[in-house]
Amino acid sequence: MFLRNSKSNSKRIVVWVEGFPKISETFIRDHVVGLIDRGFDVRIFCERLGDFHSEALQGFESYDLQSRTILTSELQINVALLRFLRAFKIIVKAYFSGSTSFNIKFLVEALLRKNG
Repeated sequence: MFLRNSKSNSKRIVVWVEGFPKISETFIRDHVVGLIDRGFDVRIFCERLGDFHSEALQGFESYDLQSRTILTSELQINVALLRFLRAFKIIVKAYFSGSTSFNIKFLVEALLRKNG
């Protein structure tokens, strides 16, 4: 997701993940660090915070990834936006899974769920 930064010409990128940081998903850390190195203003939205003093972030202290990470439960998101984001996540997963059919009933049920 790209957002134009009104204060400069740099682009903001939002990375939305389930949990951050995770030792088993250092590729996400590497992706974020690579974007920062290229001059992007990166924000990491996650559902669960990991340990920012873990082995997963050793050597990356200068990137201050903790200050770039936002816990989604702390956001004041309206219900319609949250449902849209859930639908978008499902659609992206279906697209990249190579599935040629998409179960609309599953999408509707996912959108109507209050938690998850």
